[in-house]
Amino acid sequence: MKTEPQILRHPLDEALFATASIKFLVAFAIVIALLSLFAAIRSVGRRRPTSAMGWLAGAAIVAAIVAAVLVGSITATYAACVPRFAGLASYYSNGESGNRTASGARFDDRVPTTAHRCLPFGIPLRVSRGGRSVIVTVNDRGPAAWTGRVLDLARAPAVQLGLVGPGVARVEAEVVE
Repeated sequence: MKTEPQILRHPLDEALFATASIKFLVAFAIVIALLSLFAAIRSVGRRRPTSAMGWLAGAAIVAAIVAAVLVGSITATYAACVPRFAGLASYYSNGESGNRTASGARFDDRVPTTAHRCLPFGIPLRVSRGGRSVIVTVNDRGPAAWTGRVLDLARAPAVQLGLVGPGVARVEAEVVE
């Protein structure tokens, strides 16, 4: 069996590239909004508004909305996409075993895995809570941004961290090199 050579790069390169791309989109949307707003304000002194002014005002509003949404998604999604972070973690277990994760692997709640919003699949994390720690592998996406959590752990690492009783607890996590 022929194996292909592995490209040596840092596992966070993809996440950092995604963050840079979104920052560029935000900057672009803000520039368009400001230019459109400036053009609309400049043409206010005219006696008769033209259809171009209406289009410019509409473009300014749309660009401002897009920029606001992108800024919100950056802070919610990529705030924890760094090699070391802390926040709330939960676990999932009931009835999920056997289902496919976002990485394509079958979920098994006895295996030390976790879901994270943007870290690359297969990256190992050391998750710590109250003097206990466990090494887990990212194999799924989640938790949802609106939950305020940074990790969804499988049941096995949740038991090792003492997370099963409270269900949600503050943890610290770092990428293992």
